[in-house]
Amino acid sequence: MNHGDDDACVAFASRIRSELGLDADAPYSGTIYDLAQNRYIKATTGILIPKKEYAPGSRKNTVYDRLLAAGQRLLAVIRRNEGGANKDLAKFADQIDALCDKWER
Repeated sequence: MNHGDDDACVAFASRIRSELGLDADAPYSGTIYDLAQNRYIKATTGILIPKKEYAPGSRKNTVYDRLLAAGQRLLAVIRRNEGGANKDLAKFADQIDALCDKWER
């Protein structure tokens, strides 16, 4: 399982194991599994990101939430580029550093 809320993925994998007798898991983002060799190449652990609870009728800070989501997406892109060419990774790091320098307060 690789999509959806953590709890839903874990529950779905559990049902597949118990009801169908198939091997199923719900790995975290960045985990690498070799289907040909049927083994994990790299297993990652999750980072708990607490969900905000809003009072009924209150308004979320949707722009800030978008910014947080963009940051999480950037981290996922970084993880997917592990093992890339050093030249490309260095350029990527420089671009991120320049962006941080611009916005750091």
